[in-house]
Amino acid sequence: MDNDNLSFDEFRARLKARSEIRTPSGACPVGVALKVFRGRWKADVLYRLCAGPSGFGALLRALAPEGLTRTMLASTLRELEKDGVAAPSERYQGRVRRVDWALTPAGEDLLPVFHALMRWGARHEPR
Repeated sequence: MDNDNLSFDEFRARLKARSEIRTPSGACPVGVALKVFRGRWKADVLYRLCAGPSGFGALLRALAPEGLTRTMLASTLRELEKDGVAAPSERYQGRVRRVDWALTPAGEDLLPVFHALMRWGARHEPR
């Protein structure tokens, strides 16, 4: 059964009936998805990449005021690449090599999730 096309009510009914909404490995798909966001800086970097490709320096300048270091950004980008949601691409400006980071197709699949999380966060931020 294709779980992508379930309405929310159908989804809820299947969960209540202990349906088989699982990944091919049998893991809980929510846990698999949340793993992508787990980590101090992953959500922040992904949020920046949702706006479009960005260079390492631009990401660092945007997030350094919040405490992100060069080492942590490099580590976070490697983790996101390993998760399959972000990837580097090289281009040259004259003789200067530039590496931009962008969402992969799997990362772009997260855009509706980010939109929903942004709406939820805006409504439910602790006061």
